[in-house]
This record gives sequence, C-alpha cells and structure tokens, in this order.
Amino acid sequence: MCVTPQRRRAAISVSSNIAEGSGRNSKQEFIRFINIAIGSLNEVESLVFISTELGYLKNSELIKIKEIINKVGCLLGAFKNYLENSKRLTTLNSRPTKL
Repeated sequence: MCVTPQRRRAAISVSSNIAEGSGRNSKQEFIRFINIAIGSLNEVESLVFISTELGYLKNSELIKIKEIINKVGCLLGAFKNYLENSKRLTTLNSRPTKL
C-alpha cells in the first residue's frame, strides 16, 4: 500500500480549494470551499499518521509535518471565521480567466 500519491493529492487539494473558492461569486461559496480545504487537510493528517505507522515516515518527520498541519489548520479556521463574521463582504470580485 503506497499512500504517498494520495497524500500529495490531498495536500494539493487544500490550496486548490482555497483558490477555487476565491474565484467564486459569493462569500458563502468561498466558505464552502474553505470547509472542503479543511477536510482535505484532515485527510493529509490522517495519511501522515498512516505513513508513519507503515514506516514511510520517521517520527521526527511526523512531528514537523504535524506542526505545519496545525498552523495551516489554525489559519484556515481563522480565515473562515473572518469570512463568516464579515458584514461588509457579501460578494467577491471575479477575476478574468485569461491572463
């Protein structure tokens, strides 16, 4: 069982969902994508623990990764709270899809 590719996909999903949510037209949609990003972060955490149990990661690596996961989780939670409590932010400006 190789969990590394799944762990990578879940990690990429965190930032991808934040990016996708920021391009949506409403605050509620953005919050929904932040929630999905938080779920992906939880998946990363689970896969990191599994990787450690299977011997793919050392305990020292687990500790470092867990610290990063906790920091990202705190930032996402704070950002979600900001969006939920912001009265001025009701819609988001869309950016053009072409550069």
